[in-house]
Amino acid sequence: HIHKPLTLLRFFGVVLLDILVANVAVAALVIGPSKRIRPGFILMPMRLRGNVGLSLLANTISLTPGTLSAFLSADRTQLVIHALQTDDPDAIIALIRERYEQPLLETLEPR
Repeated sequence: HIHKPLTLLRFFGVVLLDILVANVAVAALVIGPSKRIRPGFILMPMRLRGNVGLSLLANTISLTPGTLSAFLSADRTQLVIHALQTDDPDAIIALIRERYEQPLLETLEPR
């Protein structure tokens, strides 16, 4: 059940914009010196609980160049994310929360 359809529509617009921007950023990272690339795994605690929200978040992360959802913990409370640039894992998590997880929480899992 979708509770805020305009928020969900805005979410899809943000995702499309982020995919375009990330394509350019990843291309610049790959073309530049290889020492700039610092890949690694990030553990993100999940606030989403429903199947649809978790699936949309994991797929959104994987669609955005430079990041990939590796797996969801068995208890569904942690998402392991692989990123090409992990200089600041907290900033990556904060960005994912703000741009992707929060709109999905508002739309699919109202309080």
